[in-house]
Amino acid sequence: MLKATFLKRFTSVLLAVILVLSCAVLFAGCGDSKDKDKNGIPDDLTAYGYDKDGHATGYYKNDYDDEGNCIKNASYDTKGNLLGYTMYEFDENGNETKKIYYGKDEKVKGSAEIVYDEYNRIQKYSNLNEKGEVNNYVVYEYNPIGLESRVYRYNGDDTLKSYTEYEYGSQKECTKMTEYTGAGEIKYYVIYKTDEAGNEISYKYDAEGNLIEKK
Repeated sequence: MLKATFLKRFTSVLLAVILVLSCAVLFAGCGDSKDKDKNGIPDDLTAYGYDKDGHATGYYKNDYDDEGNCIKNASYDTKGNLLGYTMYEFDENGNETKKIYYGKDEKVKGSAEIVYDEYNRIQKYSNLNEKGEVNNYVVYEYNPIGLESRVYRYNGDDTLKSYTEYEYGSQKECTKMTEYTGAGEIKYYVIYKTDEAGNEISYKYDAEGNLIEKK
């Protein structure tokens, strides 16, 4: 009799404990669905930098499409608050064709549009403001073997700001880079050479041919 009474009470207590635990799990699931670490940062965010004490200086999160292209990159502060994000668009060849920049208020702050040639090489890169107006753009030219030969930089009104010209050696290595003003005057140029140990050395000259830097 005593044994039966004990078992009955034990069973009642066990059922009560199970009920309490079940309710706790149920109500916990009704809160924030994202798991968080001890600092309250959602687990789906990744730290992108640390200070000298090992504390994260910021976080980011990437979203991808079915092709594996990153279609959204969002940045967060150390408390997990959104700082801004960038949306990406791609063409059928997987080339990135557009970037749209958003602020923490989720309003457009600017964008970039990228045009490619038939060989999937960047032909034109334009930076636009929040209204969709072109601030500036860059045009790329290539030599017959596909190496970048000239890079032109324009203002939004199509005036040429400056351009860069590249020359190459027999092994397709860059041997000279010359920077010009929009008017076609040399600003400076750099000669690239390789020493016997295989180290690349660059010599920078001004428009008059005076050596101003070596590294």
